[in-house]
Amino acid sequence: MKKTILFSILLLTTSFAHAENNEQCDGVAYAADTLMTFHQMGCDVEKAKSIYSNIFKEEGEIFNQIVDEVKKSPTYTKEEEAEKAIEDFKNKWKKYCIENNIK
Repeated sequence: MKKTILFSILLLTTSFAHAENNEQCDGVAYAADTLMTFHQMGCDVEKAKSIYSNIFKEEGEIFNQIVDEVKKSPTYTKEEEAEKAIEDFKNKWKKYCIENNIK
């Protein structure tokens, strides 16, 4: 009985940690999606870098990496290509976040 309770507590704790990590990575994915969307629209994403770093100092480094990579990315005139670039970029950063246990 004690082993069952201990296992349940361990499983619950792991689930909460995983949920927290997913929430954080959803935020990273959202930032990547938003910035790439602005980039595809021709907006200057460098301005977002200073605004974001002032608000979220502890998360600023990953955001700055996303901004730097967005600036190096090509822009597309065809809507389908731009949407694919946005989706691919978002998924790449979410995967990076999960694989590197970004918190």
